[in-house]
Amino acid sequence: MSYQGDFTTANTIYLFFNTFDSNDPSASVAIAAFVIADVEVFKDGSPTPRDNTTGYALLDTDGIDFSGDVGIGGISIDLSDDTDAGFFAAGSEYMVKIGPTTIDAAVINFVAGTFSIERAGGAIALLKGTNSLSDIEAKIDLAQLDLDTLTGSDGVTLATAQGNYAPNIVVPDAAGVAPTAAEIETEIWDALQSAHVIADSMGALATELALVKAETVLILADTDDIGIAGAGLTNLGASGNDWNTVVPATKAEMDTAHGLLATEAKQDIIDTNVDDIETAIALVPQSGGTTTWNATALAAIQTEADASLTSYAGPTKAEMDTAHGLLATEAKQDIIDTNVDDIETAIALVPQSGGTTSWNATALTAIKDQLLPKTNTTLDNIEFLFVAASDGRTPVTAASGTAVTRSIDGGAFGSGTGTLASRIFGNQ
Repeated sequence: MSYQGDFTTANTIYLFFNTFDSNDPSASVAIAAFVIADVEVFKDGSPTPRDNTTGYALLDTDGIDFSGDVGIGGISIDLSDDTDAGFFAAGSEYMVKIGPTTIDAAVINFVAGTFSIERAGGAIALLKGTNSLSDIEAKIDLAQLDLDTLTGSDGVTLATAQGNYAPNIVVPDAAGVAPTAAEIETEIWDALQSAHVIADSMGALATELALVKAETVLILADTDDIGIAGAGLTNLGASGNDWNTVVPATKAEMDTAHGLLATEAKQDIIDTNVDDIETAIALVPQSGGTTTWNATALAAIQTEADASLTSYAGPTKAEMDTAHGLLATEAKQDIIDTNVDDIETAIALVPQSGGTTSWNATALTAIKDQLLPKTNTTLDNIEFLFVAASDGRTPVTAASGTAVTRSIDGGAFGSGTGTLASRIFGNQ
């Protein structure tokens, strides 16, 4: 296992590992049936791996014997893949495990390597934000510009043209010795660095003050929207005020509620519509409480009713007699009742079995007597087909005096009673 390095979420890491013979650690062997599902990545010491393998790949097609060299395996991991949202993130440490997989006929698990993403305190983390290379270069450029302003073009000798600083050339130190150009340059450089620190702080403070000022303007505007402009929030929470117990949570909620109120223009439209409705209602006949009927509308309705009654032509006596004649007379109803009784009697004789109704025993017995032969009971009208003995198929007329034999329950044939008679159907 080895640490692969510190990366950003825009990188793809390439991780290689060796596999050896269990009997001879100096002999390399290949992984058997290595698949991408054998690769798992764990984060910040958690025992739960990343929930999918999207972004992983086996190098050299199958991840085995990289570049043809037995025992060298390789995989890649795309750190920009965010299928498992937020798994690859700055400030985290990762471990890559391979297995269970088969090596030299044994199933094993092993750690292929570790890596980090913008490790805290690492070079990548320190070079981002206010510590980025571009930010450092910008600060150096500003310092150099200030230094060039205070010194000569060579950046070392104090410019004699700078009257404000020229006197420092002859100012002696405590021992009475005048400072050298190099000492003056060092003092100026230190002062510039302090000035830049102060300037950076003041700039940040100015930015924050600007934000506070902007928020204050918004607060004042929102305050004017609540209640009477200029009065502000002085009445909030006063006795009898609903806001004493319930205050809307956000300005957005206040804006939404305010937008639901009718504007002055909408109120004018509502007033006009109400007037039209009242005018229309005044024309409707009504009698409620002390309100009297509307005479004009009532008279119009009465006129229409009179016209309808005048134009109505009812049926004549002849038409009424004809319609009455179509109705069943008492005598016809008696006939119908008799027929219904006959039908019910006939239905009672029909064999039936529906719901809980039992079969009609009398009718069923009669039908069975007609259809089924019974033991030791004469069976009439049994038909036979007589054929010629010469060919066994040509129909012939039965000869008179032909004997009748029969077999009962599979027994031997014996003489029967009865006579034969021919029935002629075509050639039979």
